[in-house]
Amino acid sequence: MTFVLIKGMSGTGESWVIDEFALVVYYVETVEQMIKRGSTDEIDTSVPLDDVVGRVLEIAESR
Repeated sequence: MTFVLIKGMSGTGESWVIDEFALVVYYVETVEQMIKRGSTDEIDTSVPLDDVVGRVLEIAESR
């Protein structure tokens, strides 16, 4: 995982980027884990789109 610090202020002296990052981390640690527990399949979307679509179709056809 790569972390990028973007410097910038929202006018209040606080960085909104850090607030958004904290929210993303929260969702990854909580909501994403709940979704994964209830899932029957997981698709790697870092591969080419054709591969993703192919995998989705494989899963759909097997149901």
